[in-house]
Amino acid sequence: MAEEEHHQRAGSAQGGIVGDHFRTLKNRGRILWLHVTLQIIAPTAVAVAIFVMKVRVDVIAELVTGFAIFGGFLFGLVIFVFQLRRQVIKKSDRQKTVGLAQFIDQLFSNVLYAVLISFVLVVVAVTLATFEPADADGNKLGLAPLAGALMFFVFAHLLGVLYMCLGRTRRAYLELKRLPA
Repeated sequence: MAEEEHHQRAGSAQGGIVGDHFRTLKNRGRILWLHVTLQIIAPTAVAVAIFVMKVRVDVIAELVTGFAIFGGFLFGLVIFVFQLRRQVIKKSDRQKTVGLAQFIDQLFSNVLYAVLISFVLVVVAVTLATFEPADADGNKLGLAPLAGALMFFVFAHLLGVLYMCLGRTRRAYLELKRLPA
């Protein structure tokens, strides 16, 4: 087993889903600033704006539904990427498929992380909805600004991860198309 491959496997086992994903924000030692911006910087800006403007989120049930649907679709994408990896392994020209296989492994890490974040969003949204304040007549008042900011940070982060997943899925497909049938 090559030293680099052993290191990658050891790192994956230690880092888990979250560590595997965040390691893909670098390519050949260079930080992928577009993805860092979309996944960390922009969500932080959105969350800060929601908190500072004291926005009260009052569509919790709709958000829970949307996040759950996202999670289901993403789980389907995990299965697709897994099958794609198996297909690449079966290709006869190993030399041409090594880079593609590693790229698909990164894509798998990204999609698995997106599923995790989606499920976390559902749990957080349901929990926050449970404790949503109401007035004396029982009318829901929406989430406190800090809770809404937290939820929208995670949601905006998920959108950044999805952007990365879609771009990588497209690239993997295009690379696979170039291989002989």
